[in-house]
Amino acid sequence: MDKEINGFIANRILNAIRDEALFLLEGGYASITDIAAACRTALGHPRGPFELQDMSGVPFRIEDSSPQIRQTLADWAERFARGSA
Repeated sequence: MDKEINGFIANRILNAIRDEALFLLEGGYASITDIAAACRTALGHPRGPFELQDMSGVPFRIEDSSPQIRQTLADWAERFARGSA
């Protein structure tokens, strides 16, 4: 590493991906499924950013999101828990 910075490098990159995924979802540009598919196929990630956040136990900044994104994430989490996401 060339210079000190707060946080692990990989986590900082994943946070940027998470933030962009939330922007795309909230703006109606892509669904959670679309975002996950893009991360898996184009980036080679084993799972999408929403699934990764859910599995890691690190909560999204839900309080910073609109009511629409809160409901979308709640609906997705319910489907994921049932195994149909």
